Amino acid sequence: MVPTLLSVPQGPLQIAAVSSDPLRLSLVLPTYNESGNITDIIQVLTQLLEPVLKNQYELIVVDDNSPDY
Repeated sequence: MVPTLLSVPQGPLQIAAVSSDPLRLSLVLPTYNESGNITDIIQVLTQLLEPVLKNQYELIVVDDNSPDY
């Protein structure tokens, strides 16, 4: 399963609609200079988490002004 990435919000805070399934895990991934690895990290985590949590988790990627794009 290929994860769906949300677009980066612009302007005021935007909160995405929540599915009817309750979340059991919110995993925050702090990144810095990881533009070359982030796709692989998300794919691996999705492959590990999906069989166990079945859409009851979220991956939150945080990038604080990393110089790589």
